[in-house]
Amino acid sequence: MKTLLYAATLILLISSCRESFYGPAMYGHDVLAVQKPVYSDTVKSGLYLSGTYSIGAGYNYDDRNESVLGQLVYARSWENASIALGGYGFTGNYFVSGEESNFISDNDYEGNYSYNGVGGIASANFTLDFNKVNFRMIGIQVNKSLEYGKFQDFKDMIATDTTRGFATIGNDNLNVLLTSEIVTKTDPSFSARLFIGKSYGGIDKIAEEESDAYGTMLLGATFSLTSNRFNGYIQVNSQEHADPVFNLGVGYNLLKP
Repeated sequence: MKTLLYAATLILLISSCRESFYGPAMYGHDVLAVQKPVYSDTVKSGLYLSGTYSIGAGYNYDDRNESVLGQLVYARSWENASIALGGYGFTGNYFVSGEESNFISDNDYEGNYSYNGVGGIASANFTLDFNKVNFRMIGIQVNKSLEYGKFQDFKDMIATDTTRGFATIGNDNLNVLLTSEIVTKTDPSFSARLFIGKSYGGIDKIAEEESDAYGTMLLGATFSLTSNRFNGYIQVNSQEHADPVFNLGVGYNLLKP
């Protein structure tokens, strides 16, 4: 009987250890689509103003995360290269659900937590130019986000709750991506981009897997359509320790041809 009691106690102790964690609000939501001019365009540089709506499940159970992001990016293309540099701001809402959740079964923390913040982005591609397509064969994209608001206050608050097994992270997120993209030289122009990379948003600091100490994996695809100075795109990306994020965006080139 004592053996069974010890075993039950051990199971309870193990299950109470870090029931869940909460990371940066923009984890998976700040994987940005960046528009660049095609080399054969009349104007080989652009100043792109765009907005993106993102939605995805959160870190735990029935959580939900929605955000709106606006970015301003300057891009320049040459025959065999293209670059982009810009900044962005965002606002969003993270819904913490108490449904089917051991660590907040009494719904102490259930509710909506808003957040906002800013970030910067840089991108570069090696390009092969063909008659009908522009092949951005290999590229690198780096962006960093800083988050503020009630969701960060929520994470600070639950970090002091010693009655539950919470683990929380700070307010910054860093993405490093390798990209490959093909763009048609038509009007309208269609493009498809694949990307894979790592996120260093602090999730790696608390993840149980030793390999996550070097960042967590993310991957996805972007599809866009450009006509004259207007651009629309959809994107889906998946990342470790969180459900997929779906993105819908529109953009406009502020520089006239």
